[in-house]
Amino acid sequence: MAADSDTALTYFRRVSIEYPQSVWAAPALLRLAQFAFARGAFPTTVTTAERVLSDYPHTRVRAAAAYWAGRADLEQHDVTAAVGHLPEGEPQTVGRW
Repeated sequence: MAADSDTALTYFRRVSIEYPQSVWAAPALLRLAQFAFARGAFPTTVTTAERVLSDYPHTRVRAAAAYWAGRADLEQHDVTAAVGHLPEGEPQTVGRW
């Protein structure tokens, strides 16, 4: 467990960069997006959350990434982009059912 937020950010970045195939990479990126939102860095929030959506289409944090991207869009008064993120939270299917 990280002692402070700067240390946590360092660990999250490290996981997302050095271990992109890890099951922890998408959740680490999501945490980076959440930290960006907390700092008021809304464009960074959107970019980071969209990276989760594009790079990890089958992740369990997909809906959360779509939520944070949409919420950051709303903070930037971009309702169209925010609404566009809603369907991205839907689970992506693998194979046929």
